[in-house]
Amino acid sequence: MGIDYSAFAIPKPAPRWKDKAKKLADDKKAERECYAQVDRRDSHCCRVCRARVGGVGMLQAVHHHHLVYRSRGGAHDTKNVVSLCVKCHSAVHNGEIRLSGDADSRNHIGVLNGVKLERGHESGWKVEGWR
Repeated sequence: MGIDYSAFAIPKPAPRWKDKAKKLADDKKAERECYAQVDRRDSHCCRVCRARVGGVGMLQAVHHHHLVYRSRGGAHDTKNVVSLCVKCHSAVHNGEIRLSGDADSRNHIGVLNGVKLERGHESGWKVEGWR
């Protein structure tokens, strides 16, 4: 009769790569769902210039822009994502246009108007309106 060492055994943890792969898959699914909701909300139109956007390829497709960048803690949430055409998306990232606010917000008539649009000028930033 010997000592039963099975009671002292330490359970082997699940591999960490499986947890990471599941988290990445869940994040990608949430991203796709958010983008589909944003496309429906914005009717495939650019929130800055109001141009209808659609097609195949990076130059014709809708660009989804995060008002608060993901790298700065922004979420895949419809309040944080707007549809832009390639020209306006480039202008935002080049610092010619600033967008802020709540992309889901609507006025009393039900028109989307929660995104503040500012354009850069020599004298500073000029508020152009709400989109």
